[in-house]
Amino acid sequence: MGCFEKRPTLINKGSTNSSKNHFPGSHGQCGQFVYTEDNHTSILGMRSLVSQRGASVRCLDHEEALSIFSSSENGFNPESPANGLSSERPTNSLFVYSGQCNFSGVKYPLSWIADVHNGVLNDR
Repeated sequence: MGCFEKRPTLINKGSTNSSKNHFPGSHGQCGQFVYTEDNHTSILGMRSLVSQRGASVRCLDHEEALSIFSSSENGFNPESPANGLSSERPTNSLFVYSGQCNFSGVKYPLSWIADVHNGVLNDR
């Protein structure tokens, strides 16, 4: 495959509207909605909906996202007490980014998915 990375494609019709039914979780689990500024307008439209449901909303600009995720490449350990993991009950949170920005052409690594699952965004 050379220098090209396979990129899965997820096509979601009406992501803004579907967030009404699926985010955030129930039972007082408000969570967070974190997204990169390089996103489709349907993702940006989700901000007000998830905010109305009690979630905190945060936008990561290009440099901030690269800084956070480069820390995971430089020895981030999800088991370390220094990572800011909370002992509180888990919440339903969502991190949204594009594999490639339609405007600038910037490609973001798919490895960020595993990093988020491992807690790189916890308390950041």
